Amino acid sequence: MAQGIRLNPLGKILVMKAQYIHYFRPEHIRVIDEAVAISEEIVSDRMGLTSTYWKRNPYEVKTLKETAADERPGHAFAHLVRYGKGVKDKSRGSDAPLDFYRICLHDHRILTATEKKGLFDLKPFLVYILSHELLHITRFAGFRCHMDSRRRGIEEGIVHRLTGTILKSVPLSGLGQVVSYFEAAA
Repeated sequence: MAQGIRLNPLGKILVMKAQYIHYFRPEHIRVIDEAVAISEEIVSDRMGLTSTYWKRNPYEVKTLKETAADERPGHAFAHLVRYGKGVKDKSRGSDAPLDFYRICLHDHRILTATEKKGLFDLKPFLVYILSHELLHITRFAGFRCHMDSRRRGIEEGIVHRLTGTILKSVPLSGLGQVVSYFEAAA
C-alpha cells in the first residue's frame, strides 16, 4: 500500500496508508445490468406493481466511481438517496414533479464479499441488494414509511424481512445462500 503524508489539525505530520478501492470492471457492469432487470421484475411481480410503476417512481443505479463523496456513507453494500421532486412526469400530461431515487452501489464492499472472500456469486448477491433497495423505493413512494433517520433501523429490519420473504422462492442459483446470509446477519 502506498503512503501519504498529511497534517493533523494541530500541525503534526501523520503518515497515512492509502486504501485502494476496487471498482467494478466492464464484466461486472454487465452483471449489474442483468441483476437490475431481474430485481425489478421480481419486485414488480411480488408487490403487484403496474408496468408504469417505475416510470412514476424513477430511479437509477450508480457505481462508486459515479457517485459523489457525500453519497458514500456507512458500511453497507449499497444505499438509497432520494432527490425530492426532481423529475417532471410528461407521460401523464402533467408537469407535476416526481421524486427521483439513486441506488448507490459500494463496489469495493460488494467485490470484497464476492471475489476477495469468495462468499457469494456476484449476480445473486446483486439481486438481493438491488431488490432490497427497490423495496425501499416502493415503501417510500407508497408512504408506508418516511426517510427519517430516527427510524432507519426499524425500516431496515422491515425491508430485510420483506426482501428475504420475496426472494426465498426465486429459482436463481446461489440466491438462497445470500438470503440465508442476510437473515443470519439481521
